[in-house]
Amino acid sequence: MTKEIKIDSLKPHPLSTMIYGDVIAEGLEGSIEADGLHHPIDILKGTNLIIGGISRWKKMKHLGHKTIPYVERDIPEEQVGRWIVRDNVQRKKTSAIYAKEEEILEPELPSQMGGDPTTVAGSVENIGKALGVGHTTVSRIRQIRRDDPKIFEMVKSGEIESIKRAALASKSSEPVKKSLIEKKISIEKAKEIDALYETDEEKEKAIELVKQDEERSNKKQEMMRESSEPVKEALKENTITVEEAEDIERSYTTESEKQQAVDEIESIKIMKGHAASGRTIPVTTVVDTEKEEAKNWAKAYTNCRKWHKWERVKDFSKGAREGFKKMLESQKEYYEEELKKV
Repeated sequence: MTKEIKIDSLKPHPLSTMIYGDVIAEGLEGSIEADGLHHPIDILKGTNLIIGGISRWKKMKHLGHKTIPYVERDIPEEQVGRWIVRDNVQRKKTSAIYAKEEEILEPELPSQMGGDPTTVAGSVENIGKALGVGHTTVSRIRQIRRDDPKIFEMVKSGEIESIKRAALASKSSEPVKKSLIEKKISIEKAKEIDALYETDEEKEKAIELVKQDEERSNKKQEMMRESSEPVKEALKENTITVEEAEDIERSYTTESEKQQAVDEIESIKIMKGHAASGRTIPVTTVVDTEKEEAKNWAKAYTNCRKWHKWERVKDFSKGAREGFKKMLESQKEYYEEELKKV
């Protein structure tokens, strides 16, 4: 039977506050204000503790109501938690909430489901239904709690937000576990490292390399968002580095100037690769089979001539630098002719 009770005489059950905090369900205030309260709240018999409808109680209180409809529930204390969880099945939840709810429902419960919120079977599937998640999430939570209680507490506190990440960390080696908790590597990379390397030292080195790669990738993505089109395209094609991109953006103003700077860097890299390997390209070979590359080399040669006595190749080793000069000079006439056709 529904009765009315003074709103100010009630308070949430401590277990509900422990699981859900002070966060209340969204959208209730408008519907209650427009249509009134459709369902009474649930109060634990013999107490002033709300075990169902806490969000409705808070909204009614906020709207200035003095009393609220309620139903007394005669429930054993050990089953109160199950009632509270079932009452919040539609709530938007975090990983911390799921972990706390699963911990409450974990003990073996009666197998019959029925319509009573207290009768929830203790299987993974039925606990998943009670929580409003799939059985995989429940299995992961159980695994975390079993394998690494410390990580389980971190999930409950909200320090680790991803149940999937926490589950992997709970069964990973110490270096990988630490990196997962600190979000320094992805879940996929963590799996690879533990599978490929045996010692902690090897894993730590691999983690450091992964972190460096991710930092470079993040920096590149940021640079691409902020760069001009010529620089953005070169970064996308991996023909210039982030540092070179930054230098171009600082040094030049117009897109035309930046495009020319990109072309020069790309050209010198082509030549540097050949010079460092000691390669030369005979004119006959170029004419017969490498017309397109010859055009690129012709551009490279012209760009190099602009760089005042090879100043821009000073970062080459001495041997590579000399080979580079010799290679270009020996085929100077051919490249100059090719340039006219470009």
